Amino acid sequence: MLVKNYILGIGFNNLSKGEILEYIENSIRKKEKKYYIVTPNPELLVIAHKDSEYKKVLNGAKLASADGIGIMWAAKILRKSVRERLTGVDLVENLCKHIAEKPITVGFLGGGAGVAEKTAECLIKRYPKLNIVFAAQEWESGELGAEVGHKNFLVHDAKKVNLSMQQSSASANRENSESSPRLIDILFVAFGSPKQELW
Repeated sequence: MLVKNYILGIGFNNLSKGEILEYIENSIRKKEKKYYIVTPNPELLVIAHKDSEYKKVLNGAKLASADGIGIMWAAKILRKSVRERLTGVDLVENLCKHIAEKPITVGFLGGGAGVAEKTAECLIKRYPKLNIVFAAQEWESGELGAEVGHKNFLVHDAKKVNLSMQQSSASANRENSESSPRLIDILFVAFGSPKQELW
């Protein structure tokens, strides 16, 4: 069981970056039930203080890491143990590096126009073996493809792929199985807070 320490009503795991990365990899390997991760910063704690539903969503995350030096200061002042600061951006970078050579698939959702695709492109340049199967600004965008180097990022139609990330039959007849739709093990979401956590 993952223990959380609460700062202003929001729980944070007392785990190192390495422990978080290992936990995520192991839970995927063991095919555990899907869960979500949050990286609250001080501004999100303020939103959660005013919005009980949002607070419930943040506290419902299996993993929560401190995104902001203000959280670390608060933990120290309140004598709560939060071992390490791991921002959302750092989590994405470190997790992609950690799983790049493993049979784990990732997807990117959100950001402005072209941001998910550009993020995928940049990460593929850094980690050529990273298995990216999804990159789109919006989930409802329909089926699109974007070639980046030797990888094909396939965007699935939301009507054909439900939130449990089942395979789509839309591209089942593709000749190249390398570019066929695959299950997404990790989906990075960038809708901005609080929308992304509520989604």
